Amino acid sequence: MSQTQTPTLASDPIQQALCPLAFQMRRVSGAVVGRAAELGAIESEMASSRGGLAAVTLEGEPGIGKTRLLLAATQMAADRGFISVAVSADETLRGPFLLMRSILSSPGATEAAEGTDAEPVLRRALQALSGRGDASLETLPADQKLLRQFDLTALALRALALIRPVALFADDIQWADEDSLRALRYAVRTDAASPIFLLLAMRPEETAVLTEAVNLIADMERIGLIRRLRLDRFTPAETAAFLRQHLGGPVDVNGAATIHAQAEGRGTWPRTPTGLRRQPSRPSSSAGPGSCPRTRRSPCRRPRCWGEASACATSRQ
Repeated sequence: MSQTQTPTLASDPIQQALCPLAFQMRRVSGAVVGRAAELGAIESEMASSRGGLAAVTLEGEPGIGKTRLLLAATQMAADRGFISVAVSADETLRGPFLLMRSILSSPGATEAAEGTDAEPVLRRALQALSGRGDASLETLPADQKLLRQFDLTALALRALALIRPVALFADDIQWADEDSLRALRYAVRTDAASPIFLLLAMRPEETAVLTEAVNLIADMERIGLIRRLRLDRFTPAETAAFLRQHLGGPVDVNGAATIHAQAEGRGTWPRTPTGLRRQPSRPSSSAGPGSCPRTRRSPCRRPRCWGEASACATSRQ
């Protein structure tokens, strides 16, 4: 590249560094357990977004499976030819427009815009949001400057959507900065006719105290652009199916029931459950059936003993 050429967004290390909240995606194998209805709803809204903006929220407590479902949705969008952009807010890493800057500087956005009419629009929006815009912005009053930043953000998303439909995924929205949420709310109002799919994963109790997130969702509900999905905990059968997928083989029924009770139907736990695979019966420990091998005093009740608890459940057979 010659010195007179302007580096593209995709190859500019400065632009690449502006995406600190990129969703750390890891391609997973296997179907999503117990979420067929939610996946169907996401697929339906994603298809309808080709005719105009559509949004979905995934709402549930920590560990309920929101991120796993969001990851499946990103793969779904990529398979259907969308420009897929995924970011995740952080509880402690915050700053003005940090989430929106991460969206516009993500590899999915910059690579799709490279060499198209959207590239200079995206670059200008990023410069404005990061405080490196043209001098004319500095002369504007604060409220007009903020409005101009919202304009440039909305134009950048619209320009991307002219290339291909865009799918935006944001995890842990309860930790998002308020400037980004206001910019997103502005874009929803101005780009409603653009082929944009928006999926937001959140903890409802924490989101309820974030004013801009509440306003964003309320706006989309009034316009009729959003579908809200509340994730329930696993049933015992779904927990057993999840364990079979996680461990790659049959699991002991009683051990799976123990894990389900201790995890309270959530799809995550502190330690990988061991001793769940079916295996020949074996004598129970010297402390008697149902005792924890770690303490030899009481039945396994603590999360750190879940692996041993499942072994105890197997030994009782």
